[in-house]
Amino acid sequence: MSHATVLILALLLDAAFGDPPGLWSRLPHPAALMGRAVGWADRAFNNATRLRGALVLAGLVIVAFGAALAITAIPAGPVPEIILAAILLAQRSLSDHVLAVADALRQSPADARKSVSRIVGRDTGD
Repeated sequence: MSHATVLILALLLDAAFGDPPGLWSRLPHPAALMGRAVGWADRAFNNATRLRGALVLAGLVIVAFGAALAITAIPAGPVPEIILAAILLAQRSLSDHVLAVADALRQSPADARKSVSRIVGRDTGD
């Protein structure tokens, strides 16, 4: 199965079902873990030399590439790859969160900031 087909099927799966709330209320979502890794790298190396920053970036890319290789190497065919891609894309969840921000904007800026804080890992107070 082509990568494009896997991606399309993953997007359709995510659009149809989204993320199972029971699972991600107990475990951190992989997208959140990726955000934490990038946030850690930003805090730890943002004031570092360009070489250190490039090394951190290379490390994050290598980890992501290794995860992709591990996912595609699952011997059960494309179904696990499609499911994992749907989870990692989290398109429906992002869409739901953005709609919540739009709804909150109709109420007040404070409500909108609170909704935005569910998407980003930064202080939204200002």
